[in-house]
Amino acid sequence: MLVGTEEAFIDLVKASALKDRLRTIDAVDQVTPDMIRRMVASAPAVYVLVRHSRIERASARVTADVLCLARNARGGKAARHGDASAIGAYEIADAIVALCNNLNAGFTPTDAKVDRNPAWPAAQLAAVVVTVQNSVTAPTGLDLDKLADFATFDAQYDIPPHEDGTEHDKWLEEPPDHTTSEPDAHDTQTGLDQ
Repeated sequence: MLVGTEEAFIDLVKASALKDRLRTIDAVDQVTPDMIRRMVASAPAVYVLVRHSRIERASARVTADVLCLARNARGGKAARHGDASAIGAYEIADAIVALCNNLNAGFTPTDAKVDRNPAWPAAQLAAVVVTVQNSVTAPTGLDLDKLADFATFDAQYDIPPHEDGTEHDKWLEEPPDHTTSEPDAHDTQTGLDQ
């Protein structure tokens, strides 16, 4: 549902004429000051940030922010408006709204605003956020075949060893037998089986 919305919007932009005016079309989960510094090299760009979804029975309304970035050596106004040689952030935002309105893509623009975070002009970037929504079918089941295998590592520590091997063997049983003694520490890690 969320992955599908993110990927569908990226595909929509990549399939449009706008893609030829952009250096980067991608998704991010958040925008940090460090990322802003790295985004300078990626402008002009469009980044999708899925925000939330409102689920009602079998349908969901997913809301995403589309971050439109531009820069221009001629200054902030040129970065916002664009010029004959480079697209501006306002032009990218207008193109995103038009793309959603003119195609039967399932995305509806609901808001557009200039991001006034002072980190953007400090990085010589102009930023506009267009909020879009998409109606999708909510998941009705879990497809376990799509999930990666997980491995579980279970450790029980006896620091320094106070118990004999017999007690240690009891701790390794399923379920662990802690009737006569317990480990000093217990750690369970579950992760992808690699």
